[in-house]
Amino acid sequence: GNSVISIGSSDARLQVNLKVECASEALATELVTKLQGATEMLRKMLERENMKPNPRDLSGILVAGVFHREGNRVVGGWPMARDFIEALASGSVD
Repeated sequence: GNSVISIGSSDARLQVNLKVECASEALATELVTKLQGATEMLRKMLERENMKPNPRDLSGILVAGVFHREGNRVVGGWPMARDFIEALASGSVD
């Protein structure tokens, strides 16, 4: 299948959007489970290290990822806080 990553805006925030066409609904379900699992694993890893996801770096974006299945398509998104965009623009992303 093919995948598309795009950046769009919603409510004065940017969002990285993911769309993946899978060969079947079963494969799409599996991919959603993997993406959700990876997101949860990162969240738990940060908690173990007593770190909070930082909106100014990638950890804050990655743990905010949300994914779901629409037929044999996986749709997901990572909201980007304005802090991150500003840090990126100023070259101070951690």
